[in-house]
Amino acid sequence: MSRIFFISLFSLCNLMLFGQSTFKQEPFILKGQLKDCPEKFLILYFEDNNYLPLSDTIYINEDGTFYFKSFKIKKPQRASIQKNRTQINDIFIAPGYDLTLTGNAKDYITLSKTKKLLGVGSVSNQYQFILDSILIERGSQVSVFQLKQVELISFLQERRKLQDSIIGRVFSNTTKEKYLSYVKQLVELDNQYQELNRLLQFVNTHKLSYDESISFVKNNLDKNVLRDILNEKNLTSSLYKDGIINNEYLDYLVNLDYLKDSSLKKKSYKLEKVKNTYEGKVREYVLYKLISTYLKFSRTFSNLNTNRELVEPYIPLLTNINYKKSIDILFAQKDKELSTTLIGKPALDFTLEDNFGKKISLHDFKGKVVYLDVWASWCGPCRAETPSFKLLHEKYKNDSRVIFISIAARDTFKDWKNALGEDKPEWIQLIDKDDLIWKSYTAYTIPNFILINKNGNILKFDAPMPSSGIEIEKLIDSAITKE
Repeated sequence: MSRIFFISLFSLCNLMLFGQSTFKQEPFILKGQLKDCPEKFLILYFEDNNYLPLSDTIYINEDGTFYFKSFKIKKPQRASIQKNRTQINDIFIAPGYDLTLTGNAKDYITLSKTKKLLGVGSVSNQYQFILDSILIERGSQVSVFQLKQVELISFLQERRKLQDSIIGRVFSNTTKEKYLSYVKQLVELDNQYQELNRLLQFVNTHKLSYDESISFVKNNLDKNVLRDILNEKNLTSSLYKDGIINNEYLDYLVNLDYLKDSSLKKKSYKLEKVKNTYEGKVREYVLYKLISTYLKFSRTFSNLNTNRELVEPYIPLLTNINYKKSIDILFAQKDKELSTTLIGKPALDFTLEDNFGKKISLHDFKGKVVYLDVWASWCGPCRAETPSFKLLHEKYKNDSRVIFISIAARDTFKDWKNALGEDKPEWIQLIDKDDLIWKSYTAYTIPNFILINKNGNILKFDAPMPSSGIEIEKLIDSAITKE
């Protein structure tokens, strides 16, 4: 059985040294035209030298033209440009790059097929653009979760052949474009960890036995990959940071321990595993990410306080002052956010536009129970609730004491209207154009349902979904009978 590609030790050492270099501070420039772009602005997502997330805004003119210049990009790296369904993922940016981007952005597929990049830095981006165009042309998306072991290995081998052929075409270019050799090493490192990610996904989702799990990974991976997996040089790879060391590989280690001793299953075990197994900057980064995740997804003050106690013993292990500052800021933000949605406190008022162009405010329904639904047209689980929601609405539609409101968040007007045309809901439909609801009701995950009592106070922030049936009906019945 063929083994998965492994980067040479020389290349990795070169990448580590390059990654530690101080890059000359020059502006990053991105300009061009995205025809039929539905957005007034796009968000560029990138990271600083501590791997902390940063973002900046690219404003789009009515004719789709734009010009963006920033000194915030301190190093060459993968980035993404997004806003709703306008997405350009895996674009390489760097100090000194001067790129011209064109394409038709009416939808994701059209943009993927028509996007072109010219200028300083365009050669470094040819790899990803060529790969994207080939995969789009092939059309069929392979779900690796549905593949059997032999099929998965075959898929990985074929994908590696494709990736290697494109690497050979792009990076044999004789141009002296800055950072080209560095980007090549990033691409190779990302590809390596993308493959490992898929192997670990298979193990973690198929619930293999302890011996089967170890054997599957060992037999299909160069032993040097796992031997070198805790080396801090790997942090230059976005696939390593986000897909492996903080995700699938950690789950793999934890699940192996659980298979040997199920009594280890507790909320703090991942933190403890990282503390005792990881080392150096990798340990700091993963601890920071885990702590941040616990805080970010605290949905109530009780939950936040519980998670605060959980993570506090691990915060002193962070020597990077930027990580500590970020966690302090996150604590403060969560306190502020949750104070606006605290059970028993007034729900934050809003005024949004409905699907007929009428302005609707929450205070319009004072004296009534409000069942609030935060959703999006692109959210499968959200729309899967629609049949149950219709049944719930049908039961109460003649009861003037209760109002049902659905609010589309992080959605485009066109996609929202199309979804309404397909699903045909009969209750109030609003759109959150400015992310007010997304931020104020801490709806970091959707679908999200909130029950508000007659006095306009939060009764339940994480209310049962329509598909819960009798559970949500009991809550609504109780709320409407109370004075």
